[in-house]
Amino acid sequence: MLIVDAQIHIWRNNKPTNPNHRQVTDYTSDDVLREMDAGGVNAALIHPPGWDPNSNALSVEAAKRHPNRLAILGNFPLDKPESRTLIDGMKGRPGMLGFRFALIQPQLVAAAKFPNVALKATGAPSYSSEAYPYRDIHGHIRQLYDAFGPARMFWGTDITRMPCSWRQCVTMFTEELPWLSAWDKELIMGRAVCDWLGWNLPG
Repeated sequence: MLIVDAQIHIWRNNKPTNPNHRQVTDYTSDDVLREMDAGGVNAALIHPPGWDPNSNALSVEAAKRHPNRLAILGNFPLDKPESRTLIDGMKGRPGMLGFRFALIQPQLVAAAKFPNVALKATGAPSYSSEAYPYRDIHGHIRQLYDAFGPARMFWGTDITRMPCSWRQCVTMFTEELPWLSAWDKELIMGRAVCDWLGWNLPG
């Protein structure tokens, strides 16, 4: 099964301003790839974090060095008119496959009616008040699955703020959600996000 993480961050010479993330000065592509290998993760999408002013350049360099393992989803302020002029330049960066925006308000499920909207189901364990396998959030995951379907629902971790290993983030979806079919898992765990973004990974 191809396993692609829909959200990670990398940074250098800056500690995260969000205290929920690992409070380390550097978390580079080398660190990411080492942990991905240990967790059985094939590839990941970098979301350049705001706490590192050089995160865009760092992400581009990582994607250039590891094009079959790392790519980028950019972000820009939706409420600023000048953002319109940023899009073309951002799309031209090496490894930039698309953009992502946080829509975590109650209207999220309603957005599923738009066929051009997909969901990244990232960071799930951090929203649980229980230990692995975090059963108190399984119902919420099912609600999102019912709304978006497996072709528009992308697994991921945001690993640097997870209370567990990358491997457990994987197995929570692949082993602990019995209502997901084998094909659902293939899609959610990596195929769907690659299809959506046109990321043609080997294997």
